[in-house]
Amino acid sequence: MSGATVWFSGTNIGTTTNEEGYFFLRSPKMENSVIASFVGYKKRETKLDKSRRDQMIEIYLKEEHNVLDEIFVSPNKAEIARILKLFNQNRNKNNPKNFSGFELENQSVTKLYLSNIRQKWLQKKVFSELKNGILTLEDSTLIMPIHQNITNKNEKYLSEKTEINPIFSDEKTVELFGKEQLNLILNAYIPQANFYDNSILMFGKKFVSPTSKQGNLYYNYFLDTVYIDSVKNYEIHFHPKNNKNLTFDGKMWLDAKTFALTKVIVSLPKNANINYVNSFSVEHNFAKIDTTKYFYNSVNQNVSFNYNFTFDKNQNYTSAILTQQSDYKNFRLCESEILLKTENDVTISDEQKTFGAAIDTINSAKIQKIAYALVDIFMNGYIHAGIVDFGNVANFLRYNALEGFRPTLSLRTSEKLNKNFTLGGYIGYGFGDKKGKYGGEFQARFGKKREHQIGLFYDNDVVRFGYGDALLLNENMSSGENILTSFSWGQGYKQVFQQQKIDLKYLFEKRGVRFTFNAKAAQVFSNQFIDFQQNNRQINDVKIIAATAGLRLSFKENSIDNFFHRFYLNSPYPVLNLQGEIGFCEVGEFRFVENGKITLPYAKIKITLKQSVVFPLGKFNYAVEGAKIFGNVPYILLESPTTIRGLWYNSYNFDLVNQGEFLADSYISAHLKYYSNGLIFNNIPYVKVLNLRETAFVNFAWGGVFNPHEKVLQMPLHKSLQMPYIEAGVGITNILRFLSVESVWRITHRDEMKWGIRCKVYLDF
Repeated sequence: MSGATVWFSGTNIGTTTNEEGYFFLRSPKMENSVIASFVGYKKRETKLDKSRRDQMIEIYLKEEHNVLDEIFVSPNKAEIARILKLFNQNRNKNNPKNFSGFELENQSVTKLYLSNIRQKWLQKKVFSELKNGILTLEDSTLIMPIHQNITNKNEKYLSEKTEINPIFSDEKTVELFGKEQLNLILNAYIPQANFYDNSILMFGKKFVSPTSKQGNLYYNYFLDTVYIDSVKNYEIHFHPKNNKNLTFDGKMWLDAKTFALTKVIVSLPKNANINYVNSFSVEHNFAKIDTTKYFYNSVNQNVSFNYNFTFDKNQNYTSAILTQQSDYKNFRLCESEILLKTENDVTISDEQKTFGAAIDTINSAKIQKIAYALVDIFMNGYIHAGIVDFGNVANFLRYNALEGFRPTLSLRTSEKLNKNFTLGGYIGYGFGDKKGKYGGEFQARFGKKREHQIGLFYDNDVVRFGYGDALLLNENMSSGENILTSFSWGQGYKQVFQQQKIDLKYLFEKRGVRFTFNAKAAQVFSNQFIDFQQNNRQINDVKIIAATAGLRLSFKENSIDNFFHRFYLNSPYPVLNLQGEIGFCEVGEFRFVENGKITLPYAKIKITLKQSVVFPLGKFNYAVEGAKIFGNVPYILLESPTTIRGLWYNSYNFDLVNQGEFLADSYISAHLKYYSNGLIFNNIPYVKVLNLRETAFVNFAWGGVFNPHEKVLQMPLHKSLQMPYIEAGVGITNILRFLSVESVWRITHRDEMKWGIRCKVYLDF
């Protein structure tokens, strides 16, 4: 609120808030409270914490309705409903994303910085070298710049597409994340809002727009009529009926003739059920580009992030502040399909130069390099030591029934040696089986955007049965066995085996399309947990040669391309995987060479489809998987429902299926899960402050063994999926903002197990 009066109670020390509602007060002695006042709102007194000298508070004022009657012309609800109905009738015509036939310049500035830095921290020796990179704002707040991006570009809006011509770019980033990585994350989770939409996608969640056709279910509206530049506007104030829901608090202005938006100012309700976001505000200003159309004139978004260990958002924690400002100017009607070139007229202000210089200073500090190493270990799993990377660190120690505890040393050449290839390997020792394990790899990337990748891998390792294609659905899951997957409490998973394998891989990937080809030769050895028998005769090993081709299709999906590792960001659109495999094997007397001729005893096709559908009441995840095997194969190549691995959450698995419990050569499965935004808990007094959320899910698998695979290898005891396996459950998530506890029931196959409880780590906004 701009222009509110704020003062220390019982003193004449006071001030007024700036355009964004911020204020700063200082007193030579400890004061009891702060009072805030604004015309049309109830005066509010806020107690201060006398145990702290410096503190940051947020003050929320309530409208005083007996005064509002003197300010607002408040017609009945029918009049507001009429105006919103006319807005909806003209929604598509007025929506800027539907405009074409013009071009403009877009100048934008994005800043990210840490706020509320403590002066006493900088007195510590370990942080002292950061002093030159710390800036002081006008209100004496200390900040640490993290990222600044200044761009100028021409945008041409055509009927079929939008053409963008970059004119100028200046970017500075503290080297914790790559520049491109940070921009991708910001664009994926904090895109520019469009208030013509019924819902606004932010932080991977859908907020109900104040212009939504169902807005009256979520908002209370108040109406006034004002004139802006001699043009009559409807000024509509809106407030959430339940401030725990994902809604906004603010006001908007509509042209009274066209019912187009001319201005929007919104903020996030203080108690909204969202994690890690302390505050969020947006302001959109529109300008006419012809007699009826309003396009963006300026867009400002501000977000404050932190992790409060309490549920009081007024606590004075260090916050990460993100500001995004875009200005649109020099509108021109298109006279041709050619984008006009514009000379760069962007000047970097002294304040922006100082901000960028501070980032350079921080990048040269030793503490920053330590912080970069820690962040990189957490994000990518590697410790950098010059031209060598040690890792993945999660693989340094692991445990399984066959090997017992196994330490491993793994390393590879780093980006510092060459960005386009890496050479690495690992060596480990299992104290249980008293055997050494080792492997090596070579990978190279090429192409203009390094879209091609080849790799040669050799592994003499122990792997878990039933996880061969798990990454098709759980793509960001850690591959292989490591300390994160070593323990799955309450579930049997002893079926692990040692294999020697050589892989030759090719990958082509650009946004939306990934093609892979993999040729492998493997030798799998039996042990006390996975027994190979043929005609009641013990078999030592199984040899497999196979070729696999895969196609992955996605739509408008962003990903972070690290050094030979890709991390896919959340997308609201489906992701489709198609995979085909042909191969042959040698198992005792059953060989892939007969009478001097090579046969192809098996083939497999597999399809997966997954999507996360976000809507204002929560999020619905679904995944469907189907597979068919042709020919006879050793049972280790059959399909099996993917079971849970460790405490860390994987989206698509079966909670109460033991490893290898079911086997099939024809198989379909489905995972359906709903995450609420606190549908029930948001309405329970006292409980709602915990920001708990509900979950409900169903997992389904159906298939069977239809080919005589016993000819190849005797199959272990298993259950048939011809009676579908179904499990369902409900749970509570967002406990302390990172834990999920779920109760799971077996609906079918209840002979051995009927019920279980799962505790998982689950992070979400």
